[in-house]
Amino acid sequence: MYIIDFNPFQYEGLSQTDEGDAPVSDGFAFPYGRSNGARKASDPVETMNNELLSELVERTKLIASLNNISPLPLEGMTLDKVLSTILNNMLHCFGYYRGIVYLWDKKKENLACHATAGMSPDSERIVRSRPLSARRHDCIEIRAARTSTYTFTEDPTNGTELTDVDRKISEQHGGRGSVLYVPLRSKGETFGIMGVERFPTPNRECPEQFQITEKDIKSLMLFTNHASIAIENARLHEQNQRKIDYLYKLQSVYQELNTLMDLRRLTERVLEGGLCISGAETGIFWDVHEDGCEVLVDAACGYPQWVRRGMGVSCKNDDFQYIIRQKEAVAFRQPAPFLREIPCLRPGATSILLPIEFDDRVAAILQLDLPDGSGMDDTATEVLKIYSSQAGKLLENVKLYNQLLVEKRFTDNVRNSLGIGLLITDKYGNIRSINPKTRDVFNINGADLVRKNMVSVFKGKRRFVSDIVQDVMSTKTDMEREVVYETGVGTLILKLSAFVVHDEARSLVGVTTFIQDITEKKKLADSLNRMEKMAAMGTMAAGVAHELRNPLSGIYAAVQTLSKELILTDDQREEINDVLSEVDRMEILIREILQISRPVNLRISRTDINGLLRSSIVGLRESFQEKKIKVVEHLDPLLPLVQADGDLLRHVFQNLLLNAVDADPEEGVVEVDTRCVSSYIHTGERLVEIQISDNGSGVAEENLSKIFDPFFTTKNHGTGLGLTICQKIIQEHDGEIYVTQLPGQGSSFTVRLKL
Repeated sequence: MYIIDFNPFQYEGLSQTDEGDAPVSDGFAFPYGRSNGARKASDPVETMNNELLSELVERTKLIASLNNISPLPLEGMTLDKVLSTILNNMLHCFGYYRGIVYLWDKKKENLACHATAGMSPDSERIVRSRPLSARRHDCIEIRAARTSTYTFTEDPTNGTELTDVDRKISEQHGGRGSVLYVPLRSKGETFGIMGVERFPTPNRECPEQFQITEKDIKSLMLFTNHASIAIENARLHEQNQRKIDYLYKLQSVYQELNTLMDLRRLTERVLEGGLCISGAETGIFWDVHEDGCEVLVDAACGYPQWVRRGMGVSCKNDDFQYIIRQKEAVAFRQPAPFLREIPCLRPGATSILLPIEFDDRVAAILQLDLPDGSGMDDTATEVLKIYSSQAGKLLENVKLYNQLLVEKRFTDNVRNSLGIGLLITDKYGNIRSINPKTRDVFNINGADLVRKNMVSVFKGKRRFVSDIVQDVMSTKTDMEREVVYETGVGTLILKLSAFVVHDEARSLVGVTTFIQDITEKKKLADSLNRMEKMAAMGTMAAGVAHELRNPLSGIYAAVQTLSKELILTDDQREEINDVLSEVDRMEILIREILQISRPVNLRISRTDINGLLRSSIVGLRESFQEKKIKVVEHLDPLLPLVQADGDLLRHVFQNLLLNAVDADPEEGVVEVDTRCVSSYIHTGERLVEIQISDNGSGVAEENLSKIFDPFFTTKNHGTGLGLTICQKIIQEHDGEIYVTQLPGQGSSFTVRLKL
């Protein structure tokens, strides 16, 4: 920016009189202490020259003034600085006493002073702090701003057209001289006025400065037309710059808010962001109750500690009701009626209430308190409206997110609490969901399995799961299968139910598989079947024992008597011995049947399982030696004692060892193992496990489910009740016994007892 300091006295040499006074044209006043009392020229030529010189000076001053304001740069210049430069240049070049610039607000409701020159500090403070209202103030300034041409008042203190407001303004300025207001116009619209004033009383140094001539008006009109362009450009530049600054703030705040998912923290940051954008010092985030009858403090900044979250205020106040019903912002000077219970730190501040909408209603209100009663310009108001709208969307999104999160947590809790396994895969076989029960059943550990293909997870011994899912996807038919799964610590019987998942168009989008451990259910069913058989056998055994034992005793006695009294050949005696042997065998059978049908009377004591196994092995030493069978012991030396009936357990171990001897070939091996293990059914339960294995030919697959049935046997001798009795004894101890085998590699009987 540059200013031409035009001094009209540089032309004095052209027409200076003897006294050294400069010539003066009509209506021109020198502002630099020169008197306008020069004698009139007596020569007509000299008079004409003086008039021409005066006209030249006037035009030169105007051109200089226009040159001063035309090239005003906008970069780094504020509107106030541009206005101040224009006013000072005008007073400097045209010699006015005081100057002022008023600008309309966006709605042309208030006329605010933006620049002054030549005013006292008190007068400047008054005009800058008190905008003129188009509705309330009937004064020269408002009337001038509503016209498209100049307004001139020769005496603004005593004119008949003056109002009380005009007289009050004159008093505030210590009296006013002639006043001229010229409109500032752009694109056919008046956006403000520029006013100049002469001295209110004749001045000794400038006796004609209390007059404003028609030539002054024309010059000022021309000057103002050019000044309007510079002012409007400065206004637009400043508005755009402010808008850019606000938008940068808005973007910065919005980016931070967009990362918050906690509703409580988000409301606090929405309030802090509003304070940052608006420049307010205090504020409250009000939560509007759903019925619209009450608002609650959700967050507060700059207020005393007793203004805490949850404090409520009635919504009967008109301002709140207007916001809730009309969904429009409201501004007021504090203290407001509804804030009597919660006063502001600065009662003189101006509060802006901005509605925040979500859930199709005004769900919150953002209150921002501007200090010292200052208001916000249109740009700030527009940006804050955008901000409140974005905040509403963010709050609605976070609220919905939290609702979905609650629903998801509930669904996850249900899924994780299911007593059966759940596996959900998409149409490509990728895992979308897998619950803890499925992981436990298949002993799957490691990182998150979501998005992994099921084939890479369910392989090896688990491959049957992926095979079933793939069958369902290929056939698009629901399937249900029972599978025996070896866990390494036991055998599980699993029931897999796989269902096709369709979308709205009935296209396959995935498969849901339920995996249920029915091992106990199967065992219970088998146990019930056996109990039914036992019950029937018990009823039958009582009758058999009564009906057969007496005849058998008679037969046995009669045969013995005949063998003693008759003279028999060797062949006959051998036949009689066979008869007696069969009678003994029938007696044993009846005794075992009665043993199965009767309740077992346990004599419980702390029992050393390793000791029982060793004594059982010693008692069957001859049987092992007869077939040259080697016994390999892997007995846990730290195996704890169990509460059990030692005699009955010894009977079980001897029976299992004899079965292993019968199954082993010559020079075979029998392995005896003991260990302490965890239950795969009841988490945290500890069990003692006894395992007796042979290396015989194993049990055929079709016989596994019948091996504990009464009278089932694959031997040429025996009753087929031995394993049935063993199972009954173990069940009476609340334990379990089962067999595992690989055909051609032998069988392994496992007994598990609770500690």
